[in-house]
Amino acid sequence: MKVGRVIGRVVLSDRIPELPVGRWLLVSPLGRKEVLESDKEMISSQPSPVVFDNLGATQGDLIGYTEGGEATKPFDGPVPIDAYNACILDSVEILD
Repeated sequence: MKVGRVIGRVVLSDRIPELPVGRWLLVSPLGRKEVLESDKEMISSQPSPVVFDNLGATQGDLIGYTEGGEATKPFDGPVPIDAYNACILDSVEILD
């Protein structure tokens, strides 16, 4: 699982019927240092994935997301999803 901050939404004009109902979020992946920063406007230099969300995350939220084959596990049948929002994080504590 990776940690990221929601920086926007993607709006689709048409929906493929095979896709589950949800939203598509633009997410800035965060490393250890960025997670501890409180700056909600900071955007990572890494590519920003589009993440499927059916939990209700909004702009500025920290989320835990999965990519690849694990992103399709919450669904009954095969779906064309590359990244899935698995959780909305209230707080993060890093132990050394």
